[in-house]
Amino acid sequence: MKTRRMMLLGSSLWLFCVVTAVAQSDITNSAGTASAQYSDSPSGEGIAMVIDNQATTKYLTFHNAAWIQFQASSPYVVTRYAITSANDAAERDPLNWTLQGSTNGTSWANLNVQSNQDFPNRLQRREFTFTNSTAYSYYRLQMTNNSGTILQLAELELYGVPAGGTDVVTAYQHTNYGGTLGTLPVGSYTLAQLQARGIADNWISSIRVNAGYRVTLFENDNFGGASITKNADDANLVDDLWNDKTTSIRVESLSACGTFPDTWQEHWFEHNLNVAKVFNDCDVAIYYDNDMDRSITWIQQYVGDAWRYTKTLYGDMSGGTGDGRLFGIYHANKFGGGHPGYYFDAGHDNRNVIDLGQNGSWAQPTGWSLDATIHEIGHIVESTTHNGQGSPAFPIWGDSKWCVIYQYDVYVNVGWASEATRWYNQSNNDVWFRDWFYPIWRDRGQGAVLNKFLQLVSMYFPKNGKRYSRNMNWGEFVHFWSGAAGVNLKPQAATAFGWPAEREAQFNQARIDFPFTYPDAAQPIPSQTMTAEEARAIDESVTVWPNPTTSKKLGVEVKQAVKEVKVQVFNFAGEKVTETQLAGNTGHVTLEQFPKGTYLVVISFDGKKVNRKIQLD
Repeated sequence: MKTRRMMLLGSSLWLFCVVTAVAQSDITNSAGTASAQYSDSPSGEGIAMVIDNQATTKYLTFHNAAWIQFQASSPYVVTRYAITSANDAAERDPLNWTLQGSTNGTSWANLNVQSNQDFPNRLQRREFTFTNSTAYSYYRLQMTNNSGTILQLAELELYGVPAGGTDVVTAYQHTNYGGTLGTLPVGSYTLAQLQARGIADNWISSIRVNAGYRVTLFENDNFGGASITKNADDANLVDDLWNDKTTSIRVESLSACGTFPDTWQEHWFEHNLNVAKVFNDCDVAIYYDNDMDRSITWIQQYVGDAWRYTKTLYGDMSGGTGDGRLFGIYHANKFGGGHPGYYFDAGHDNRNVIDLGQNGSWAQPTGWSLDATIHEIGHIVESTTHNGQGSPAFPIWGDSKWCVIYQYDVYVNVGWASEATRWYNQSNNDVWFRDWFYPIWRDRGQGAVLNKFLQLVSMYFPKNGKRYSRNMNWGEFVHFWSGAAGVNLKPQAATAFGWPAEREAQFNQARIDFPFTYPDAAQPIPSQTMTAEEARAIDESVTVWPNPTTSKKLGVEVKQAVKEVKVQVFNFAGEKVTETQLAGNTGHVTLEQFPKGTYLVVISFDGKKVNRKIQLD
């Protein structure tokens, strides 16, 4: 049998009862069924071998990408798993994978994503942890190998606890633990599930939380909207502006978090203070120096929410160690700025850390206090994601145009609507945001396209070990973003930044050196507006005729009162071939000198852009 790592999840004394949580176990040792995407395994190397508790046997398929699955006989909350490499052929080891969970075997949730993982030794067992509070009956591992056409692994272990169990949270209808109550064990609860346990919508006014657990209260059903997290009893949610505001709930154990030191001696740059921990949960620990006001608690919630969203999108940023925790250090009346530290940096004790100080007030979660906090997390993302170390694009985007779009994505998707609007308005005068990052983010999947860029960089850009061996040039930068967006972004880069001959040569070489592909035909970029209705109205106000054209002369009209109209034409390769300034809101562009083919026409007026693809016959 496998060695089961027993873990005490916590205990507390409440209402004269001792509450002890259930220990984790490998659920593949329980009743259930293992299955695989393909049934081409050789004799003796089928799917049963991956859960037989024997590292010397293995599962093998003649495919470079495949999934394997375990269906338990009852739901389990899994927060840890282990993979063991097989006996030979390291190129067949899993390189990238995603662990998924499902309640029905059809709809899947991503639980943990790993990229560019390495098994230096044969029969090597590697363990990974992640945050999860939902009980699933189906767990699936989607994998791709290192190279070749064969994928194999020796063992898969999934560690969790059965659904349900001991109640560890009690919700009350009134403040001071009064009125009707409802109790909850570890798990995730939609509104329907809460109602089944006697907890009504927008009903909770106080809450008790057993030691060793945390509860997150969500404003909307299905864990959406704003949220607030509690690690201890709170007799009055009115003080948090959270009275009668809960529609869904997530209850989690803190026992698998590892330990955070109570104090931490800084020893980097000009920082040499001993800071004290004021908060921690499974994801973040917050430390204050002696001058910080201990009554300031928004930092705990905001850093936690931002980091949890970030880990969901980009992975745990631990380099495969499974320790996806963030340490935040805050100083009052000193330093005047911030910096990050990384898990691979011994100078910051091998921890992902943000360290900030200012002479102003930390009292409110807005302005510099919030922006600097999220900005430093953005540096951790660009430097640690997908098992890479460093940021080869940093010399191009500096400190940091990347963080501007990362922050905007966090503000939007965590639900900080007013901060997102403020940040958009503040950033939209900068060409990097207005003409480059924001259109890519808006039109190509928001956070998903940001993550895809970092994935491609980790997969293709040269490294020494895990550390990137050199910086990007401009042509490579645009090529990798084009790969992430799924379309040639050279026309957009030319409009935003210019496109000298050096960048053209770099771009063409990058497409040879890093052979991922995307359509060469430039795709329209919608006008930069906040609503679809406004974008449609602006788009319909522009007429380009004739199309197709054989007259070598193209008419352009903007059916609005505008100050000036600029018309740029790009060829199929993304090169700007002409630019014309119209005298009014209508005019013509001469195309006589250009060969037949497809062209992209970009019409700019009053800070707006509309694109038209035309055919010159």
